[in-house]
Amino acid sequence: MLPNIAVLFLYVSLPGALALRREQKTYVAQLQRGGQWSLNSSRPAASTLKNDELKEFAYKAAGLAYSMAPGNYKYVDRKTGALKAKVPKGWILLNKDQVNKESGSHIFLFKSSKSGGIVVAIRGTDLPSNPRHTCGPGCESDLKADWELFDQNFIGPKRELDGSGEKYIEDAVSMVQKAKEESNAVLVTGHSLGAALAVIAGARVGGVAVRAFSAPPFARHLPSKKAAAGMELVYSGDDPVYLATKKRGGFGGASPCVFSEAVHPGCRACGKQTVAGGAAALTGTVWADTKECTQCWPGAHFLSNYANVGSC
Repeated sequence: MLPNIAVLFLYVSLPGALALRREQKTYVAQLQRGGQWSLNSSRPAASTLKNDELKEFAYKAAGLAYSMAPGNYKYVDRKTGALKAKVPKGWILLNKDQVNKESGSHIFLFKSSKSGGIVVAIRGTDLPSNPRHTCGPGCESDLKADWELFDQNFIGPKRELDGSGEKYIEDAVSMVQKAKEESNAVLVTGHSLGAALAVIAGARVGGVAVRAFSAPPFARHLPSKKAAAGMELVYSGDDPVYLATKKRGGFGGASPCVFSEAVHPGCRACGKQTVAGGAAALTGTVWADTKECTQCWPGAHFLSNYANVGSC
């Protein structure tokens, strides 16, 4: 059976946990400000890139998928409990039921009031956000899906699967199909777990654009070896997920856009450890369970690292 996640998290060192908490508090604060979620305010916003309407909105939609869903990144008024993450002017949220869904996949459909095009945004993993690493229903559900979809027993022990991963894929496929019924212009996006689901669902449904940020190893879930050809897969060069995906199955025929980014502490060593294999980290199944990866992944993998992706 899957080990109790709350117990597993206690093994993470307190210094590493505190560092994680600081990173996540910064990230949540950026989400709450409703901006471009950039760690460096001097970097130009993603909206300055020359992209079409749906592509320009993809990054912000991926962020809203985190801040609108229940969990560690949900942005609510502490006094009233009202959701404060706002859908930008010119966009309409079509499925408000996702806002209060406690566990399982979280997928939001945003429709442009200007063009009628739809962006399907899939939330990534709801990771623990405190030094004790408590893991709620959404977090536990996401981690089960992560283990089933991406670990492949490469860096983690063999686990008993319960179908969580395939259920997440089914949910994503269903929502993309609904979007296609509503509009003939659909783009699917997401970050991390959400990015991989965007690629997989986009490939299985077909006829949609995909812009995914840091998708973990997804190739074995595609309907064909080249099913991701033409999709926009964006990676930071020092994100261990990029190296893991390259190592474990590749990019499904897509040519990933890897932008340069300052190397975060621990990332060089973490990248080598992730490619080599070893014990799986407790907060994910892609990077290794080492102090270097504990240092690296919050800065290199968080969506905020993808605020400005150059020409990608």
